[in-house]
Amino acid sequence: MIIVLSEMAYPAESDDRMRSIVPAVEQFCQTFHGCERFALSFPADQPGVLVATEIWQTPQLLREHVGVAHDAVPAENAIRPAQGGRGRAGRS
Repeated sequence: MIIVLSEMAYPAESDDRMRSIVPAVEQFCQTFHGCERFALSFPADQPGVLVATEIWQTPQLLREHVGVAHDAVPAENAIRPAQGGRGRAGRS
């Protein structure tokens, strides 16, 4: 089992909108082969921060997932990425 934690920044004024899409994003992400669990959370003491927790069956399945783009069709009026986002895996 592999556990991946990601931290993403978004404009704090978009909080209600971000929370409204969580169920659909979690459902979509759990359809990936090898993903046992995908959950999003919002730390109470960090406005504008979203934390993703993923559990993968094997390292190989995670590598396969990362090697393929899994972009959903862009939503109309989608929330734009926050400037200066941060990531724990060396990505913004």
